[in-house]
Amino acid sequence: MSDWADARAADTGSFRRVPWKAIAVVQEDKSVDNDYANAMRSVVNFMMEDPSTISKVLNVLWALRAMERVGNHAKNICEHVIYMVAGTDVRHLNPNKMSAKINT
Repeated sequence: MSDWADARAADTGSFRRVPWKAIAVVQEDKSVDNDYANAMRSVVNFMMEDPSTISKVLNVLWALRAMERVGNHAKNICEHVIYMVAGTDVRHLNPNKMSAKINT
């Protein structure tokens, strides 16, 4: 999951010139959601196999949830940056169609 964390650590100053980094962060959110779902499945399976670990593994579940929320917050920030730079509201657009909408 470090790839998406690196993408979100992009320099916000460069967003003012080119919103493409912000678009990339928004597009990456679906991948983050998939990683979160896969990790949650793995953790739940682990707890089902060994119920004695449930109390310890719950902390991992909370950490996973928090990381997924960080990704969502980064996406929201980038959507606002795109609006400020390009003047286009992209909050409800398909992330793969954002580039075309901004260029029009």
